[in-house]
Amino acid sequence: MITKETCIEKIEEMLVDANKSLLKEAKRLLNSGAVDLWGYDNNYELPEILLAVGLDNLVDQYYPLSPKGKKEASNLQHF
Repeated sequence: MITKETCIEKIEEMLVDANKSLLKEAKRLLNSGAVDLWGYDNNYELPEILLAVGLDNLVDQYYPLSPKGKKEASNLQHF
């Protein structure tokens, strides 16, 4: 059995790598040529878009592979 505290510690460990991966993906998207910087004001609209798309692109990197994990993830998406 895993405790809540240990679970959070493991998530914090994974977030270090996830942050690096997400920043790398956001930079890749920004440099893809598909973004018109002139179309955005100096606010959080474009960074939010890049963050959302980056998270979506990286979801498979962390999505559970086991049937139990997939079932649990599917259930948690309803909360």
